[in-house]
Order: sequence, then C-alpha cells, then structure tokens
Amino acid sequence: MKITLLGTSNAWGPNPFLSPPSPWPMTGTLSDGRGVQMRKYRTSLLVESRDGRKLLVECGPDFGHQLREFGFGEIDAILISHPHNDHIGGLELLSLYRPTSRLPVPVYASPYCWECMKTRHGVGNLIERGLVLEKTVPVDPGMTGASIGSVSVRSFPVEHSAMALGSVGFVFEETLNRKTTRALYTGDFWAL
Repeated sequence: MKITLLGTSNAWGPNPFLSPPSPWPMTGTLSDGRGVQMRKYRTSLLVESRDGRKLLVECGPDFGHQLREFGFGEIDAILISHPHNDHIGGLELLSLYRPTSRLPVPVYASPYCWECMKTRHGVGNLIERGLVLEKTVPVDPGMTGASIGSVSVRSFPVEHSAMALGSVGFVFEETLNRKTTRALYTGDFWAL
C-alpha cells in the first residue's frame, strides 16, 4: 500500500487580508536545508493498493489542482470523512473523468454524511448527472466498510463538531505474504 499526501492545509485557504496576500496554493521552502519547494493544498490523500487500485480520501476544492500536479489519473473510489466544503467541494470536478468512461465514481461516506451532502450541498444533483455513485460505510470500527482492490477500509466515529455530525475516520489495511500494513486517517476532529 502506498499513501501520498495530496494536501495538508487548512480549510479556508489563503488569507487575502494579509500583507502581502498569501498565495494559493500555499507555497514555501522546507527548512531542512535542501531547499525543496512545497505546495499545500487542502487535506486529501491517495491510497494505492498493491494491485493498482486508487482510492482518494476527501475531494475538496483543490481536487483539480491535485490531479494535475500529482498526475494520479483515474481513481477507483472516494472516501469522505464529513460533509464540509473543504472535503467535498471538488466532487463537481469529477466531470473531468467523462472522457475516460470511469463514471460514476463510487463515493463512500457515513449515512449522516450522505444525508447532509444531498440535502444541504447539492450532491444529489451529482448522483443524477452520473458523476457520483452513492456508497455507505458503516460507522462501526468492527465492520469492514469497503474493499477497494486489496485494501480493506474500516470507518470509526470521530467527534468533529455539532456542524459535522456523523464524521468518521478510516483505517486502511492490506495484507501481503502474511504481513499486514495498516494506516489510520482522520480529517478534522476534536476527539476520537
């Protein structure tokens, strides 16, 4: 299993009221002496299974930039931790995949998250347009929520805020030659 951090930035992006305004994507140089340039997009990661499947975690407004910069191409599924715009604001950009015949893209989220995305964020329209295929992950740490290729995904409840009820984190697991690799991800949270 390979994990690529596509973004680790804040939810709101640059502050235009700073002097000078901060750039977007946020840019800088790592302070390790190597002079490596970096960019920071909103939180997202790519999980690639050993059998070549690609799982995108969070699809925020920077999705199009991340797709171009990291060149990860087609994805097999998306996981959403909670229904805030910095985590779902790029779902409309799935229309970029129209020429690939890879639509609809399965999108996994908790039942409450789906309810919010459809009623408050217009994601129902994306389902009707054939961009998104609604998939539900159980919010129970003991249950496997999805298998994407050789990676299994379990969700667990996360306390984020009253504005993001039903938030979840994810555990990714892949076994090769009796050796299991696990990674845990959570977006925004106050408590686990």
